[in-house]
Amino acid sequence: MEGSNFRSRILVLIAIVFGFAGVVAGALGAHPPEGFLTEQASREAWNSGVYFLLFHVVVILACADLRSFSIKPFGVASVFFLCGILFFSGSIFLLAAGGPKGIGPVTPLGGLFLLFGWVALGYQVMRQRSAS
Repeated sequence: MEGSNFRSRILVLIAIVFGFAGVVAGALGAHPPEGFLTEQASREAWNSGVYFLLFHVVVILACADLRSFSIKPFGVASVFFLCGILFFSGSIFLLAAGGPKGIGPVTPLGGLFLLFGWVALGYQVMRQRSAS
């Protein structure tokens, strides 16, 4: 049982690193530094990579079987993720739909919430003691 919990913890930690990297990669794709991703095809390919990365983070988390962890410690991370989704994705959807331009500064705040969510989740997994 202990080995299974250890494997689950390793998988969750890997997913956390990939989730954090996915948020950073998505920001780079949306706001590339000068000379980076200059062609539309490159930017589209980059963004496809980001989508697949983040999608598979969810798959890794499912494979890790989060039921082996206590639900309580994940509360803070969940709040950060929920705020991040609402502010980040919500503002992008509103801007793309022609919403008020003034909502633009909310987007990076949402990105920070997403990053904080990954950090909080990693912190809690590292602190989590074995259930056995």
